Amino acid sequence: MTVNPLPNATIEGITDVCTGESSIFTATGGTSYLWSSLENTDIITVSDNITRTVTVTDVNNCASTAQQTLTIHSFPNAGDIQLANCFSKDSVTMNATGSGTWRFVSGPGSPTIMDINQSNTVVTNFPAAGKYILGWSNGYCESLAEINVGDLCDCPSGINSVSGPANTSVCVVFPSETLSGVLTAPLGGTYQWFYYKDNGTGSIVGTNQDYTTGDLDLGNHKYQRVYRLIANNQTCVYNSNTINIDVHPEPIASITGDNVICRGSSTVLTAQGGAQYLWSSSEPNQSITVNDDIERTVTVTNVFGCSDEVSFSVTLNENPVAVISGPDATCFGSSVTFTASGGDQYLWSNGATTNEITVSDDTQRSVTVTDANGCTSVVSKTLTILPLPDAGNDRVANCFSSSIVTMNAFGSGTWSLLSGPGTPTISDITNPNTTVSGFPSSGTYVLVWNDGFCEDAVSIIVNENCDCPDGDNRINDPNVNVCKIFTSSVLEGNDASPAGGTYSWEYALNSGAFAAAPGINNTEDYITGDLGPGTHSFVRKYSVTIDNKECSYESNIIALRVNNEPVADITGNNLVCTGISTEFIASGGDLYLWNDGSTNPNLLVSVAGDYFVTVTDANACTATAGRTLTVLDNPVVTISGDDRICEGGTATFTASGGNEYVWSSGEKTPEITVTDDSERTVTVTDNNGCSATASKTLIVTEQPLAGPDLLVNCYSRDQVELSASGIGTWITDPSNVGVLNISDINAPNATVSGFSAPGTYNLIWTNGFCDDIMTIVVLDNCDCPNQDNSLNPGQEDTACDTYPSTHCLEMKHHLQADSTVGNTILIIQVMVLLRVHLLKRITLLQFLV
Repeated sequence: MTVNPLPNATIEGITDVCTGESSIFTATGGTSYLWSSLENTDIITVSDNITRTVTVTDVNNCASTAQQTLTIHSFPNAGDIQLANCFSKDSVTMNATGSGTWRFVSGPGSPTIMDINQSNTVVTNFPAAGKYILGWSNGYCESLAEINVGDLCDCPSGINSVSGPANTSVCVVFPSETLSGVLTAPLGGTYQWFYYKDNGTGSIVGTNQDYTTGDLDLGNHKYQRVYRLIANNQTCVYNSNTINIDVHPEPIASITGDNVICRGSSTVLTAQGGAQYLWSSSEPNQSITVNDDIERTVTVTNVFGCSDEVSFSVTLNENPVAVISGPDATCFGSSVTFTASGGDQYLWSNGATTNEITVSDDTQRSVTVTDANGCTSVVSKTLTILPLPDAGNDRVANCFSSSIVTMNAFGSGTWSLLSGPGTPTISDITNPNTTVSGFPSSGTYVLVWNDGFCEDAVSIIVNENCDCPDGDNRINDPNVNVCKIFTSSVLEGNDASPAGGTYSWEYALNSGAFAAAPGINNTEDYITGDLGPGTHSFVRKYSVTIDNKECSYESNIIALRVNNEPVADITGNNLVCTGISTEFIASGGDLYLWNDGSTNPNLLVSVAGDYFVTVTDANACTATAGRTLTVLDNPVVTISGDDRICEGGTATFTASGGNEYVWSSGEKTPEITVTDDSERTVTVTDNNGCSATASKTLIVTEQPLAGPDLLVNCYSRDQVELSASGIGTWITDPSNVGVLNISDINAPNATVSGFSAPGTYNLIWTNGFCDDIMTIVVLDNCDCPNQDNSLNPGQEDTACDTYPSTHCLEMKHHLQADSTVGNTILIIQVMVLLRVHLLKRITLLQFLV
């Protein structure tokens, strides 16, 4: 076997374009290509942002796929055309929108762009009069802005502005509209309206104060009014703002898909031509599945918001009416013809493709009928096989004129003469053991035993040995129809006459030829021995010599029918999990009786134990089968782990009890990490495939906040106010240097006082489960007198621009040397206490964790 590698499917081409542009996607890696947009070439042109998938197939018919999406970037807006009257002194403020970067494109020289990343940047230092083109780029697309710079450096200021339509972005066509311009100042000049399409070269289209556009087709249309005035012995030019009108194309909507389907089938309708889709049946997808003939309309919208509609209807063909004609039953060994109709093509379950097949068994036949539209229908028919009746063994009569023959057929039926040298008398045509007499001559007579549908024939050979006297040779018929075995019994015969003759018993199995019966077969009575399944026929022949003539007399034939026991069987799954049911299916007979009293072949069971069924066939023979259902215990599922955590902490839930674990949160491991109070449910499956679930919810307790650390100057007289949040209780750290007094241990803003000694005091704010700690550093600066330490300002206490250098005129107090030392020691002491506090806080947090 050769295993070929998959082809390496790739798509090459530009993946970023501007609005209105297109890109060429080229697929490589194979010999044939099929795109999701239905093209079957390696190169396609793309102008929208719909993801394209290509299936690449190589010479080995191996296939792989690749995807590519074209990103369409909108053009930036570089703003209106700008005007600078005097190149040597004027500057221009640009009016682009959005983010981008400016660059100089063309002009009589390079001006100065103050900030290339600022949409409203200022452009100055034009080297000469003329037209300057600047580009505003967003990194992909660029819009051009025009600055017309004149040398009218002495022209007066002017007003020239125009107003545009309310909606400047439309689809298909922009209807004619008048662009209004204000009365320009100073007065006395002339107007020229300039028109630009798609950033092309401008042309003069009007000379009035206002201008009517006319209907505008697809593209970008710009209008600007230029006002010229002779002032100061020179021509002054004033450019108005620019009116931008965008006319976008309308998409071309189309729908692909099967337009004819059969009832009961479905087809996928795929809309094309836009970026968004909305069907009349409310689906917002590009493709929908339909199975009816209701007309669908799809609204296709492109990236510009323009839309188009198209409708599609599916023709729904009716399925053919499949029929199988032919006999419903036949006799065993015969065959019939089943004929299918209703279509143009036929496929039978046995593989035949003609409309007729020959059937000779009771296997169900199904035929799939297909009409000219490709629609199909299925119909089934089963032939009933009827058993042949049993007319018994052939008979022999010694004398046509005097012999009486007793027939030995089985079941119900009617006797009739099929052939013979004449017509004998049948005493009772509906009696299987009727007597036949009155043969008109010797010869072979054929009688038929017919059950109304099938028939069997038997021959009576009639001789002309008519010189022997009438005899009486009869055996008693026990009329036996048993199951499995006929226990050895005595078949009794009468004392045959004429007296003095001998007996011989003959035996035939299942309508075979008679032969000498086994065992002692020359007595008046006969012991059968045990007989197995089948039809056992016995006849006694009696021979006697009269007047030197051997006369033979044949008794009636008795048939002992021993039926096979049915083969009882029970199928079905005999292993289930607790709470699950399974079905035991009995077979082998016509009637069923379960040990719980149920009489259906199928028994739904879910309780462990032994189940027995007694099967009875059409001959009233029975057999028994048993099956044991084992019910497996479901696993005992437990979830261990912390029941409660503080906010911000984590807990580990560990499930046990099986081999496989699936949590409601998606994990498939015995252990998961939990941080919230969402209920977690785990389904545990053991190695028997049985499963059970358990649930556990983590209690997340809010983390209390003890507030910031505090500083107290004098332990003996100062007090502080705590600033915890939430509900809790204050607890003092046993390692504190002394005792203190808390005004209310349950108040987050309790007052703390009465420190017994200077040092570090740790207080714990707890809500009963989660804690936070704060520290109060208490000093012993309790004996220093009040001091006044202030500076007097100079004579000037206000100044403009700069405050002149001066000296403080007076220090009311000079620090004593011992005071300075004391203050230094105080600062060092505070720093040491704070360091001790931090170390203790870290130690306490480690302890709490």
